[in-house]
Amino acid sequence: MDKLYQYLSPFIAAVLASYITHMLMIRSKKFDVLFQERIPACKAILKRLVSIKRYCLAGLAEYSGSEFSPRLEDLPEHDQGSALTHRTDLSFLAEENQIFLSKSSRRALIELDAQLGLLCNVELQLAGSQPHADAASLAEDTYGMTVTAIDECIDRLYNDLKLPR
Repeated sequence: MDKLYQYLSPFIAAVLASYITHMLMIRSKKFDVLFQERIPACKAILKRLVSIKRYCLAGLAEYSGSEFSPRLEDLPEHDQGSALTHRTDLSFLAEENQIFLSKSSRRALIELDAQLGLLCNVELQLAGSQPHADAASLAEDTYGMTVTAIDECIDRLYNDLKLPR
């Protein structure tokens, strides 16, 4: 019986090593494919986030009275619109690419979506015939908080790509 084990053990070891190597290669290939798809997905989302950030910084300059920052009307055409337009575009983009995002990135995008919803309400208030007395101050705060939320999303996406920020 000992001789049987002596002869079989190298074959069993070889089969086990082959199986483990095969499973690790499959896992590595899945990771490579996911990472290759993650780069364009994150790039598209980052491009939209930068556009929204420009829009928010221009809105912040508009309501804080900054003389040297670009205003909303000075933005390139693809950065103009409203918070609702930007929110909708980002929402569709995030939904299309959510499979390639980490849980923390998806959570940060959800939080940004909520912040953009608040910004939509503030812009709606400002566009009304009789805006609230504190609407400009509220707009300044909301634009600032939205920029902070965007920076958090950008950090999480860089983290997903294992890039330094």
